Amino acid sequence: MKKILLYISFLFFGLNAIHADIKYTLEDGVLTIEGTGDMTMPNYSDDNRPGWYNERYDIWEVIIKDGVKNIGDAAFEDCGLFYLTIPNSVTRIGTKAFAGCLSLFSIRISNSVESIGDSAFYNCASISTVFLPESVKSVGSKAFKGCGELVEFSAYANEDLQLGSGILEDCPLMGAISFYGKNLPSPLSAELSNSEDWNLGLNDNIMQTCELAIPEEVYDKYESIVPWNKFAKENVQKSLNLNDDEEYVNPEGTHYGFTCYVRDFENTEWQALFLPFPLTVEDWSNDLDFAYINDIRQLDTDDDGDIDETWMDIIPIKEGCTYSGWPYLVRAKNTGKRFFHAWDYVLSSDEIGASEGPRCSTTSTEYTFIGNYKIMSGQEMADKNYYGIFNGELTLGDGESILKPCRWYMTYHVYDYTYYKEDGANSAKAIKIHVIGEENDGMTTGIEELRITNSKLPVEDSSIYDLNGRKMNEKSLKPGLYIKNGKKVVINR
Repeated sequence: MKKILLYISFLFFGLNAIHADIKYTLEDGVLTIEGTGDMTMPNYSDDNRPGWYNERYDIWEVIIKDGVKNIGDAAFEDCGLFYLTIPNSVTRIGTKAFAGCLSLFSIRISNSVESIGDSAFYNCASISTVFLPESVKSVGSKAFKGCGELVEFSAYANEDLQLGSGILEDCPLMGAISFYGKNLPSPLSAELSNSEDWNLGLNDNIMQTCELAIPEEVYDKYESIVPWNKFAKENVQKSLNLNDDEEYVNPEGTHYGFTCYVRDFENTEWQALFLPFPLTVEDWSNDLDFAYINDIRQLDTDDDGDIDETWMDIIPIKEGCTYSGWPYLVRAKNTGKRFFHAWDYVLSSDEIGASEGPRCSTTSTEYTFIGNYKIMSGQEMADKNYYGIFNGELTLGDGESILKPCRWYMTYHVYDYTYYKEDGANSAKAIKIHVIGEENDGMTTGIEELRITNSKLPVEDSSIYDLNGRKMNEKSLKPGLYIKNGKKVVINR
């Protein structure tokens, strides 16, 4: 095992003196950079290389801990890394910071990065997709030059996003460029004064075959703007922006092949997620937890014959893709904005709107999950007795909590009034979310079979469960298979 530990102290003088202690560890090919204070990495050069430079070819993953403000020039040049996640503290990626990282195929740039330097990802030959969040204000020239496997370049274009020339030069497989938000990028003013000389570095053949998606607000005038007017008109379409501030209505069934949904995670509790396109779970594994709904169960915790608690069991998803138009839960590991985007998934009028998800049954109630792409008032939630997730809790509508788009709500129908009182005392006001596998689930093992009749059920212990773990009322058991004291119990007629 190879392990290197180094502490470096820097003192910067300017308007504000900043002192930072940075340390790095290199163990089994994983380079971890962390420290204290406002950590600003230095800019490196041939005469001043970082301590890990001689081991650069053996580094397969770089983990930059939250707190690092700046990734210095040439900091990871020619490293052999595969994976990269930029934390939410970084504001600058320096010139040639990751140039020559030939094996790097997965990068995630956080919504804190404001600038990307010249040739920052030059010759990163394995990168296939790039997405720039709305925080990015400038991208230097030739930033992604020589990314031979790059097929998709996307950005959430704020009002002052500027791109340098030649950022996509020598990217022969480029097939789709998409911009979301309400703007198109402009040339990097420090580099160019004449926009007619501004170019992306793509050759004429690619410009005629590459798809371009741009916001609806600029669609009618793109033909007069260089270099966007050089794309073949038949390959230019409108991009779709989904967010929590506006309802999405698609009455004409317009084809949107490029879609981006923005969610601002204000907390790290479980939230409902209902997207019209799939997500690859592994792409988000360092940032988000995904789970699907497994079941809903009711518990009589004090053995008085009345249901006291209702739980929703969810199972974490570790790999694979989510399905479009299907209800999930998602939990952010840190607060802040996330940009979920998809390329070439067709959204039709049939797919955008409410659709029915899984149904779960308890001892008395059937629950149905309905997808939602509109803003639903709290009053509507309350009037129709809908459940929604508010602040991490699955709660019956209270007349005040607004349900946002790209989420799901839950309806219910009572079908067994054995557990239901006329005053609604047994209807759940809030349903606890239980993650299967996150803690001790009380799973029964070593089950032995015991056959008895309902009338001979021992009265000294009334704790009996069905096979889904639901605590049952012994006075109204139906014939079937149950669990009691760790044993399998068959109730006969």
